[in-house]
Amino acid sequence: MSKELIIEFAAYLRQAKRSDSTIIAYTKDLDQLIAYSQIAVHDLDKDQLQKVINKLTTDFGFTPKTLSRKLNSFRMFYKFLMELGKVTHNPAELIEHPRFIPKQPRVLSQMEYLALLQITNNNKRLYTMIELMLQTGIRIGELSRLQIEDVKWGDKPSIFISKYSTNPERHVPINTKLASELKEYMDTLPERFGPKTPLFPTREGKAIIIRNIRSSIDRAMQKCGIKNACVNDLRNTFIVAQLSAGVPIDLIADVVGHRSRVTTNKYLTLLEKPYKASGNNQIVEL
Repeated sequence: MSKELIIEFAAYLRQAKRSDSTIIAYTKDLDQLIAYSQIAVHDLDKDQLQKVINKLTTDFGFTPKTLSRKLNSFRMFYKFLMELGKVTHNPAELIEHPRFIPKQPRVLSQMEYLALLQITNNNKRLYTMIELMLQTGIRIGELSRLQIEDVKWGDKPSIFISKYSTNPERHVPINTKLASELKEYMDTLPERFGPKTPLFPTREGKAIIIRNIRSSIDRAMQKCGIKNACVNDLRNTFIVAQLSAGVPIDLIADVVGHRSRVTTNKYLTLLEKPYKASGNNQIVEL
């Protein structure tokens, strides 16, 4: 019964357009919940669920951050069960999140991101993916879902980011440098690829998966000696560069797709100097 509910829950998440990585993470968390529960998961109360979480912590040594994420998985699952009428309450809501200090976002120095671009210069697709993330701050998932038709040319070139999960659609401006790189890259795409073909396709014309993008960029970072960094740090670097240039916070938040300005404000602590709006409403080039 529990397994069937997880399958239904995964289908529910797909319908809600949750990312593949989110669905995999949630279902893995719930598989562990089933394995460690003495009774069916829909019969667990708060104390029984807490015992399962304590046992998982002991056996796997999960960090507070990981446990917090798992608790979110359980909360959403029980909320789903309540909607189905399978349970009358959400035991996970009664359990407090473990306290942990969030890791400070990593920002690449100019020397680091220039080295990254230089070392990938002979791989046009990888180079363009890195340049696109660095110059626009888009998420890796958004990059993987881009189609050729999402590149909008004209007087003010932009990238169209379609609505996905809780993230709204938006148009992200393309600066002159990125426009030039994109045109050069897109000229290398086979003529058989139509407008709905992924912008960064495999040889078969399918979308490149997030895991492969991440591993390719991670390898490039390691190759040029960039330590303690990951793909998401390209997005961090873009945001901090815009704040450092005094670009309005509201504009930055709109461009990167932050649902709350509070999220953008958190990056102010990473600036070398206090933030001061310059009055410049243009995204700066890195």
